[in-house]
Amino acid sequence: MMNNVRLKSSLTFNAALLIVFICGIAPRSPVFADNCFATLHPTSDPAPSVFTYNGVTKVYVYCTQDKIGSTGSYPIDTIHCYSSTDMFHWKDEGTALDEQHCASWVNKGAHQLWAPHVVFLKGLYRMYVPETAMTTGHPAHIFMATSATPTGPFTPAPSYITGLGEEVPNPYGVIDPFCFIDPSDSSVWLSYRDNNNADLDLVRMNDSGTAIAGTKAIVNTGAATGYKEGSWMWKLNSVYYLAYAFTPNNSGNEIIAYSTASSAQGPWTSRGQICPRNSGEWTIHSGCCFFNNQWYFFYHEVTFGGSILAGKRCTAIEYMTISGTTITPMAKTLRGVGVPSAAVDTIQVDRYSSVTGTIATTPIPYNTTGSEEPGWYLSGISNNASVIYDSVDFTPTAGNKIGTVRARVSSANATSSIEVRVGTAAGALLGTIAVPAGTGGLSTWTTTATALTATPPAGHQNLALVFKCAAPNTFQVNWIQFGQVPATSIKYSAGFIGQSGFEIRRVTKTTFRINCANEASHAQIRVLSVTGREIAHAFKNLSSAGNRVTVDLDSRHFSAGSYMLAIKNHTRSFQTPFLFE
Repeated sequence: MMNNVRLKSSLTFNAALLIVFICGIAPRSPVFADNCFATLHPTSDPAPSVFTYNGVTKVYVYCTQDKIGSTGSYPIDTIHCYSSTDMFHWKDEGTALDEQHCASWVNKGAHQLWAPHVVFLKGLYRMYVPETAMTTGHPAHIFMATSATPTGPFTPAPSYITGLGEEVPNPYGVIDPFCFIDPSDSSVWLSYRDNNNADLDLVRMNDSGTAIAGTKAIVNTGAATGYKEGSWMWKLNSVYYLAYAFTPNNSGNEIIAYSTASSAQGPWTSRGQICPRNSGEWTIHSGCCFFNNQWYFFYHEVTFGGSILAGKRCTAIEYMTISGTTITPMAKTLRGVGVPSAAVDTIQVDRYSSVTGTIATTPIPYNTTGSEEPGWYLSGISNNASVIYDSVDFTPTAGNKIGTVRARVSSANATSSIEVRVGTAAGALLGTIAVPAGTGGLSTWTTTATALTATPPAGHQNLALVFKCAAPNTFQVNWIQFGQVPATSIKYSAGFIGQSGFEIRRVTKTTFRINCANEASHAQIRVLSVTGREIAHAFKNLSSAGNRVTVDLDSRHFSAGSYMLAIKNHTRSFQTPFLFE
């Protein structure tokens, strides 16, 4: 985002207020588009919407964030936004709504800013979201927040929407709003859960979606009792679909069921399940969207994310197929969706599509003190075990002819290797990566590289890795990268002044100095690729003295390529390119 703002406008970075977000798309950073699609913090209650803003169509996903370290039921005080143009590269757009910025009726500090939904209506992006009140009993109310952009920040309305049933004195009131704009007549509807009766309710709204314009009705989904949470409604051809979380036989574990109807008001006919129930999956909340001629299904999980996010939830994505009144039941996968580029992206092989032999996946917690990013790695590998990672784009780019392959590995005192193949475990051999005989133990990681002995066929191909070892569990693998072996030098400019109100000078190979003046502000400093994906652990050190912030990059997390340094506060932002060689 290049904004036209004054040169040298007054900004001060206060060290106590400096907030560092590591986000964007990095050529050589872990790719988080596999399940889970984000691993730096929890993402729950995913609400995907497709918007065209400034001529660019993207999927925007609005997620709640379980607070790490907090106790209580679903502790949440922010709504986060992510965006993507291809369903693989996701940009962290930051906080779209914060509990502390809500109206005075909100019980701030309750951490109950629960499941949102965002639509574009009457020239504004409108977010519907519940929060508990300061009144006796602390019932939850649904309110609207608006923004001129899909990423926010969203400005909450001064009061909540009345008449939904939250006046009934119960501790939770109404939650999980979903705004449906009927494509047949542009009528606006709001569905939500009334916690007093554990019902799914539906009510007609006025044309701007700000107030009730009809009588609320309880939705009979056509299924047996067991409605639990959330709802998602859409129309395809002449069929209306309704997805919702459901607990068959009050089992305690949730699944996503769906029903169909010939109108938004029903009657609804139950059609079965969309995705299966996992043991211990006590919550699941879903949404879906149609983008680039493909349906996508979003859902939060505990079993996926709990091991890396301190028991909190994370969002996964699957392909969804709809035909007539039937949604094909789907499997929950590690692979997720989207197509990485071999010339640009890190391939997280622990998010494989299929596996043969003995292989386990081990979590890397978000608060790890080591060099590895939050996520998973392959462990317990047996000889001749293999994984297949579906659909990698092997088309070379001008800056990467895909001549080498690198792997992030750890090993005990034994020589092992990784065969890199195309298609299947018996497919054409591209090269063999030698794993060092002992990196210092299985907990010590290193990167090893080799030249490819064959050129991969351009286009989308399955990637297969075959593992060779003298004994089981003698080495581990985190990711692989295709490209050129990075050079040791880094290009840098002598210095320049950014044209956005920030003075930026690159004084050494890895150091930037940012001069500011006279305004203390929360700020974001990010290191991005030219396409906007995050580089975790990009910073070696950040320090503040007077009106200057010094940014020292950690060169271990960069390879050859172009990057962006992005600076943003509440009123302005600036990005400047820099090059590693």
